[in-house]
Amino acid sequence: MSCLLVRTFVLTLLLLATACQGHLLDFGKCACSCRGDDQDAENAVPFSGPKGDIGPPGKQGPPGDAGAVAEWGSASNPGQTCSEIFANGVNEDGVYFIKPDRYSSMFQVYCDMESPGGPWTLVASVHENNPQGMCTTGDKWSSEQGNGKYVHSAGNWENTNIFGNIQSATSDDFKSPAYFNLKARNLMVWHVPNNTPASKYKSKASVMYKTNNDFLTNYNGNLRSLFKNKYPMEKTKQAQNKFDINKLVRATRKISPQITAAVPNWNPYEYDDLAKQAIFDGGSDIFDTGNQLYFSLNDGELFPITYEEKYSIGGVTLNTSTGYPFFMYLWVQESIARLMFKVDSELGADGEGEIVTYSGTFDQGVFSVTYKAQEVYAATDPSIMQVYFTISSPQAWESETSPILTPVWSSNTGFLNHLVTVGPVKNILFG
Repeated sequence: MSCLLVRTFVLTLLLLATACQGHLLDFGKCACSCRGDDQDAENAVPFSGPKGDIGPPGKQGPPGDAGAVAEWGSASNPGQTCSEIFANGVNEDGVYFIKPDRYSSMFQVYCDMESPGGPWTLVASVHENNPQGMCTTGDKWSSEQGNGKYVHSAGNWENTNIFGNIQSATSDDFKSPAYFNLKARNLMVWHVPNNTPASKYKSKASVMYKTNNDFLTNYNGNLRSLFKNKYPMEKTKQAQNKFDINKLVRATRKISPQITAAVPNWNPYEYDDLAKQAIFDGGSDIFDTGNQLYFSLNDGELFPITYEEKYSIGGVTLNTSTGYPFFMYLWVQESIARLMFKVDSELGADGEGEIVTYSGTFDQGVFSVTYKAQEVYAATDPSIMQVYFTISSPQAWESETSPILTPVWSSNTGFLNHLVTVGPVKNILFG
């Protein structure tokens, strides 16, 4: 990539030493005059005087040679489109700068200069490395928070958001400003393996196909207009859940007095985090900061859970009850290979007391319950117990597998950092 070359002229001052009849003229503070060879230097008459006025400025010099013109597609000479760059002699595939109009900012695009019907401009990539993790972290074209009530990233097919970058378009979702501010006639799609570098997008593509009927001219020439005005991306109706998790949350709160009455010396606590993502102290120094919840699906990234916020992610619904005791419920509607649930707590016990664990299984009618729990007790602060459980029923819910509940327990009473995995599972309740 070239840049504008500017030729700079440097004025160089040359100091000249001049001789007069063999005697050097010293133009310093004092000087001597030359009187001839027959006059000894000893008889020279010294002189000095004030400095003269500064002379007038000289005439402006001639203009320098014009600098070299930057290559088309460089930051100094962006084209409006890949087509304009191609028309000005650049015919190699690569990343170039464009500025579609005087109102838009300059940005980089990948230009395919060699494929028939082009030049073509890369405007977006839809990356997927986990087909089972629908609407989860990284799915910027759909939603990173599920296809439920709280959908934070929906609408990227129709809006002017941008994300990702050219170089990582095969390892993350990518949307260029060219998606909505370039005019085009046709569309080309490439299927490229994950983590392919930009220099090999074309050579590594397993499938390449394109239109040739200029259909985009009917939709303002870009994909944003196509999806916004003709084919808006709407949520599909999900399969009917066999279980109403919200009804369970309401029922749990209703019987809260009976639950706490069954616990000897029950100590009430406060939900004192305004962000509803932790319990800071809870009263009576139960926590220093505790009960921070995280969840992931099929080994995806763990993301924090906000109390009383409903989540619907890839066939899983999750909700919490900030009653007494605290409950988190997770219903698995689809077949899921692996669920991971994490709870971080810094305890007020600060290393005092003892730890004990419990586990067991029992049946209640057609339902099977498996539980595992850990308790911190015998400290000066109130005791804490965290219980993890699964409920399944092949008869009532068509639960297909017996869930395997595998907790990783903390080993000291200052911190409870529990990591619990469940799976493979389908049609089970986890809490």
